[in-house]
Amino acid sequence: MPSDPVERLAYQCAFNTIPWSKAKYESAEYYADSKDYAAAQREMLGVAHAQRVPYLPLARVGDYFMMERRLVEAESYYRASISAHDNSYSRMNLGVLYGSENLSSKAARELETAFALNASEQTPFDLPIAAYGRMCLAKAYQQEGRFSDARRQVEYALALQPDVQGAKEMLDQLGKANERQR
Repeated sequence: MPSDPVERLAYQCAFNTIPWSKAKYESAEYYADSKDYAAAQREMLGVAHAQRVPYLPLARVGDYFMMERRLVEAESYYRASISAHDNSYSRMNLGVLYGSENLSSKAARELETAFALNASEQTPFDLPIAAYGRMCLAKAYQQEGRFSDARRQVEYALALQPDVQGAKEMLDQLGKANERQR
């Protein structure tokens, strides 16, 4: 058996010990871990071309562009994923992307949509991801001056994950903002 991880996956695929798509996803993750994002993107685009509804591989290409901080390309692939099939994963990542650019209203809209979609999907967000998303939504609301909505989101994040990073600090900030509004 080959020693190179990607060659090993190809070997396993050729001898039908793992499915082709699993080999492609694992190869993409290997390349991403090695910071070879172009190779990771090629692996996912290969999967996208083979699927009738390629929303997940397109979203993963967006993720690899995010890892490189190539936000325009990431946004493009998240949008392509959503066009293929509206999904909470791409909406969440698009909301995070907009939040990183301080586009609070766009971030809030995408994150709200992500949570609404996720509520009806078969696979809910993992708790740490849901908590992180709630914190991102809280930040977007805070930037828009929607302090009570922001506070509710932080409290929701804390209910999901009591040690979520930055939550207690944000609650303090929101408390001070409420005092200034009075």
